[in-house]
Amino acid sequence: MADKVYALVDCNNFYVSCERVFNPCLESKPVIVLSNNDGCVVSRSQEAKDLGIGMAVPFFKISGLVKKHSVITLSSNYTLYADMSKRVMNSLMEFTPNIEIYSIDESFLDLRGLKIDNLKQYGMDIKNKIRKWTGIPVSIGIAPTKTLAKFSSHIAKKNPEYQRVYSTYDEDDLGYYFDSYPPAEIWGIGRKMAKRLERNDIGSVSDFMDTEEKWISKNMGINGLRIKAELNGESCIESEDFCSQKSIIRSRSFADKIFDYETIENAIANHAFRASEKLREKKLYARFISVNIRTSRFDDQAHSANYKMELGYATNDGVRIVENACACLKNIYRKGIPYRKAGVMLTDLMPLNRVQLPIEPDKNTVNSEKIMAVVDHLNREIKPTAIKLGAMGTGDRWHEKRGMMSKKFTTSWEEMPIVKFR
Repeated sequence: MADKVYALVDCNNFYVSCERVFNPCLESKPVIVLSNNDGCVVSRSQEAKDLGIGMAVPFFKISGLVKKHSVITLSSNYTLYADMSKRVMNSLMEFTPNIEIYSIDESFLDLRGLKIDNLKQYGMDIKNKIRKWTGIPVSIGIAPTKTLAKFSSHIAKKNPEYQRVYSTYDEDDLGYYFDSYPPAEIWGIGRKMAKRLERNDIGSVSDFMDTEEKWISKNMGINGLRIKAELNGESCIESEDFCSQKSIIRSRSFADKIFDYETIENAIANHAFRASEKLREKKLYARFISVNIRTSRFDDQAHSANYKMELGYATNDGVRIVENACACLKNIYRKGIPYRKAGVMLTDLMPLNRVQLPIEPDKNTVNSEKIMAVVDHLNREIKPTAIKLGAMGTGDRWHEKRGMMSKKFTTSWEEMPIVKFR
């Protein structure tokens, strides 16, 4: 086997697939999942795509199409999707100890050092077992570099003859797809750069690979040169290049306009605490926090404000992070403004071995790790809101509108699916 072998596992239409696991009646029907406040389309079944429903299109623009074709519409159920993602990622660890989670529905598997006789068949085994164990369909690209693996997963997903698995080691038509696909299909080339390439008559992946390195270096920098090298089979993109996490963002729109400070503070405190949970889950610490509140951009009193604050030293303590988030809010809240969205962002993230702790930590600092571990355990085992801080409140006025949301099938005892035998 080659020195380096990567498999990119991509969950197909992930949010829709999660819904279909618990509601088989959705199979073979057009289904869409909407974003916060049921605003835009964020996931589509293939049947919905075939009707011409685009990604990120506002729901009001396609409401007529949805009604005409009886498209099933659902609100985002992020709790369910996050839990199903964990199940998929945990299942993938059965196939290699080296897994790199890239997003909620994608992971790179490093297959180096494994005794695999047939990579194509190994990919088929992964695909079939993930479907059997979790109910989620996946597409898999296998190649000597991450960029090629990502590109191969697109081929696997869009061309049914490969049965959702494309291995550059077992197929001999990769050049055909280099000629057929635009540069926008390449991992690491964004929308703006894709348009610039198009303006310079670089209309396919092959054209990009034939472009002089001098031009790529001038217009795309070292990142462009590495992408070209990867497409030529030279592995040079490691984990930290594209996949290291730079920030954690927690942001939601409100169902209605919110004027009062206390309700907005509840929202900010909830976002801050949930962001701290993500830090602890990933074993990361943050040095800065910023809070943003804004009105609708269509409002007559359109207003947006942001405030950033250093946390003193890197931390993942939910209490400290919430305290600082509320302090940020006090600096930007304006009475009488009809706010429609609030969010928190944690930045300058680092692992524990890079954290510089205070010379004389106070008692709360010493105990915070143990306290947070207990809180996280109870919130996992009982329900996500079993333990809350006072600033998080008890009301739900700040929650977004999700009038078509399915149940929390895997994370709530009250909403677990019931199976009846006759």
